[in-house]
Amino acid sequence: MGGADFYAVTNLPTDDLKLIIEIKNYCRDNGVYSLAELMDLAEIHHPEWLSLIVMSRCYVIDKYIKSLAWECETGYVRAADRQSAAFDPDTGEVLPEK
Repeated sequence: MGGADFYAVTNLPTDDLKLIIEIKNYCRDNGVYSLAELMDLAEIHHPEWLSLIVMSRCYVIDKYIKSLAWECETGYVRAADRQSAAFDPDTGEVLPEK
């Protein structure tokens, strides 16, 4: 193709996002905390994931897996799952519990 990047020409950014979401959901739901394990699984069961990981998005996926492992190891509670304190919207003061 005259030096053109075949992957970049044939793949849309929206395709990458869809696959990244699939991969991160799979890792979270199945306790996959290793990029090596994910790549081996992808090679056998999800070749489209392997292509994405190898060709363009390894860094993002590796960072997600490491963060997921850290959350599991430390017992980190995500902000969305924490109990938020009631506060006065005008002053920002935290209100006492009822």
